[in-house]
Amino acid sequence: MPNCIPDTWKMWLCRLIILALVLIALIHATLGIVTKGSREDIEWTHHISLPANLELKWTNTDPEWITMEMSSPARGYIGIGFSPSGGMAG
Repeated sequence: MPNCIPDTWKMWLCRLIILALVLIALIHATLGIVTKGSREDIEWTHHISLPANLELKWTNTDPEWITMEMSSPARGYIGIGFSPSGGMAG
């Protein structure tokens, strides 16, 4: 079956999808939307302060979920990674 969609349309469609995903992420970050409960409802059982004013809070009162919040006064994104073998050192 021949390709019926011109490459320029595919490019603009990809850009539109990426823009929509970025806007959704920004709205979620701005409104503080979380996937399970809200930050005010959560009673954090653990807390650690890391360098660069990074704070990590978590609770594991649910046997199937660990609820986490990571915060920093920095502008932009922060991230965290997990490795079962310890391969993410540094």
